[in-house]
Amino acid sequence: MTMGQKPGQQSRRSAKETPPDEQSGETSPMVIPDDIKKTVAEMCDKYVGYEGPSQDEIEQAIWAERQKWQRPPVNMDDLRGWMAAFDEDMLLADGYEDAVLGVAERCGQPSLVVYDADQCINVLVKRDGMDHDDAEEFFHFNTLGAWMGEHTPLFLWKYEPGSDE
Repeated sequence: MTMGQKPGQQSRRSAKETPPDEQSGETSPMVIPDDIKKTVAEMCDKYVGYEGPSQDEIEQAIWAERQKWQRPPVNMDDLRGWMAAFDEDMLLADGYEDAVLGVAERCGQPSLVVYDADQCINVLVKRDGMDHDDAEEFFHFNTLGAWMGEHTPLFLWKYEPGSDE
């Protein structure tokens, strides 16, 4: 791995509930990610004999709370209008709208769009069906490696304390 990279944990969903389908508006069965199932199972094992909500009820409540914090899809017209207030010459990296963090500014330099690099890789995994390693390689070569001039976007690798990568 290169600096800034970290293993991607794509949450897998089983078959209880998913958010409404963005295109059809239909709701499919709830799907609880494996990380939530594991945490709740560990909690339930620890408190044998507890007579409160069932494991399924706890999983569903945690999933519902997590869904509240998810970012809504980006409206391109809104994004472009917001960017134009900073600098009309800013460039977007096509297809990574959901990974936009904001705009970076420095004295005497053009404003630049800033992306979450890890989220860009997640977009490739989710949207294009790549495995994490292929998505990282594609991102590094085709996105980070693309110089489009002084308005080329920035890609931020977030520092996570305690991470060994």
